[in-house]
Amino acid sequence: MSSMEKKKAESSGWIALQVFLTGVVYYVATEIAWALCFPNSKVSLLFPPHAVLVVILLLVPVRHWWAYTLATVIAHFIATQQAHWPVLYALHCEAFDAVQNVLVAAGIRLFIKSPLKRLMLRDALVFVLIAVIIVPFGTAFWGAAFTISNGFGTNYWVEWRNLGISNGVTAVVLVPALLLVANRLSGRGGRVTPTRMVEGSLLGLGIVVVGTYVFANLPSGPETSPALLYAPIPLLIWAALRFGLSGISAAMLVVTFEAIWGAMHGHGPFLQQSPAENALALQMFLIVTGTPLMFLSVLLEDDRRSQQALLEVEDDARRHREQINLLSRVSLLGEMTASLAHELNQPLSAIISNANAGMRYIETGRDDPARLRDILGDVESDAHRAYDIISNVRNTIKKGDPARRRIDLNELVTNVAHVVRPDAVGYSSDVETSLAKDLPPIEGDPVQIQQVLVNLVSNALDAMRQTPTGRRKVEISTAGDGEGKVRLSVRDHGTGIPAEAHDRLFDQFFTTKEHGLGMGLAIVRSIVEAHGGKIDAENVADGGARFHFTLPVTKKHDGARSV
Repeated sequence: MSSMEKKKAESSGWIALQVFLTGVVYYVATEIAWALCFPNSKVSLLFPPHAVLVVILLLVPVRHWWAYTLATVIAHFIATQQAHWPVLYALHCEAFDAVQNVLVAAGIRLFIKSPLKRLMLRDALVFVLIAVIIVPFGTAFWGAAFTISNGFGTNYWVEWRNLGISNGVTAVVLVPALLLVANRLSGRGGRVTPTRMVEGSLLGLGIVVVGTYVFANLPSGPETSPALLYAPIPLLIWAALRFGLSGISAAMLVVTFEAIWGAMHGHGPFLQQSPAENALALQMFLIVTGTPLMFLSVLLEDDRRSQQALLEVEDDARRHREQINLLSRVSLLGEMTASLAHELNQPLSAIISNANAGMRYIETGRDDPARLRDILGDVESDAHRAYDIISNVRNTIKKGDPARRRIDLNELVTNVAHVVRPDAVGYSSDVETSLAKDLPPIEGDPVQIQQVLVNLVSNALDAMRQTPTGRRKVEISTAGDGEGKVRLSVRDHGTGIPAEAHDRLFDQFFTTKEHGLGMGLAIVRSIVEAHGGKIDAENVADGGARFHFTLPVTKKHDGARSV
C-alpha cells in the first residue's frame, strides 16, 4: 500500500470514528431531551439533539453531511424503538429532525460568512432569523401535522407552537455555547489572563448562587414574587458586557439548566399554571432574555474590534508618516550637501591651520604654555563646531519620533541663513533677516523647523530665476502676534504665485516647477500643522510672494517688537 493510500485509509477511518461518535452523542442528547420535560407532561423544554447535529454540520465539510445526518437518524430511531414508539411516527420524526437541522446549518453557512470570533450584528440577526424563527416555526407546520395525525396531540396550533419554541430556545441557548466550546477545544481560543479568570469565576459564582436561590430554593405558588425572576438579569448583562458572546452563552446555559432543574423539582416561578403553560413561560423567559443579550454581546465585540482596527490603522499611519518624514529629511540632506561641505570646511580648515601653527611654534623651540593653550583651545572650539554640524546631520536622518525641545526661533533663522548663503550666492541672490526682539521660544523639533525654513528659502531662490540680478533678495523675518504665537515669513522678489495655483500650493504632487515632485510644500504644511501651527502664502504688492507660518509659543509671553 502506497503512503498516499495509507493516508487516505487513515483519513477514512478517522471520519468513520467521528460519524460513530456523533451517533452516540446524538443518542445521549435524545435521552436528555426526553428527561427535560415538566412533570406530567411530554413537552420538552429543550431539544439538545437539534443543537448537536447543527453544530457538527457547521464544523464538518458539506460533502460529509449525509454520513453524520444518517448516523443521527439511526441513533434517534434506536432510542424511539427502545421507548416503543410506532415505527411510522418514529420515521416521520427522523425525517423531520434531519430536514430541520440541515436547513438551519445550510442557512447559517450560506448567509453568515464571518468567523465565530468576528461576528457582526448583522450575522447575529441572520442567525436568529434562520435558527430561531424561520426554520423552527416553518418546519413546525409539518411536525405538528404528523404529530396530530399519529394521535400524539390534540391541538394542532399548540403542537406547532411547542415545536417552534422548543427548537428556537435550543438554538439560542445551546448552539452558540457548543460552537464556542468546539472553538476552544480546537485551540483557536485566546489566552485568558489571571484577572479575567478571577472576574469570570466571581461572575460564575454569582450566577450559580442567584440562580439556585431563585429557581431551586423558592417554593412555587402565589406567595413567590414574580419580580425575583429578574434577579439573574444584572449578572447576565455583566456577562454580555465583559465577556462577549462566550460569556453570555455560558451564563445563559447555567441559568437555563438551573431554571429547568428547579421547575422539574417543584421550585421556582414556573409552576403556577398547567404543565404546557408552565413550559411556555419558562421557554419565553429564556428566549426573550437570551436573544437581546446575544445581540448586545455581538454588538459590543464588533465595536471593540472596530476600535482596535482603528488604533491599528492610526498606528500604521503614524509609522507611514515617520517614514515619509525620514525620506524628506534624507532628501533635504541631499539638497544641503554643498552647504554642509562649506560649513565643515571652515572648522576643519581652522583646525588644520591651528595645528600647523602649533607645530611651527614648537619647532622654533619657544616655551610659552599660554600661547599653546590658546592654540589648542581654538582647535577644541573648531572641533566642537564640526561635531555639532555632524550631529545635526545625524539627527536629520535619524529614524523615530523627532525630539522636541524649546527653540529660539531667531537663533534658528540665523543658522539657516548662514547655511543657505552659499546656495544664494549660486543664484546671485542675497539673504537678509529681520528678527524680532524678545521673541518668545517655541517648542518643537528644531530639525523639522529648519527643514521647513530651508525648503521655503530654496523655493524663494528658485522663484527668482527670471528676476534681474540686482533685485534678487530673500527676506526672512520673525515677529510675535501678541496672541501666544510667533510668525515667521520668507519673502522673495520673483514672479509671484499664479492665481489658479494658490488654492493648491500645499497639495501633494502639485507643483509649478518643470522638474518638481510636488511634495516639498505638502511636507512643509504637515510639519507646521504637527507643531500646532498654520501656514499660508500671498503675493506682495511690489512683486514676489511671501510664505508665512505661525507657531504657538511655549508659555505666555508679551508681544515681540520688530527691528
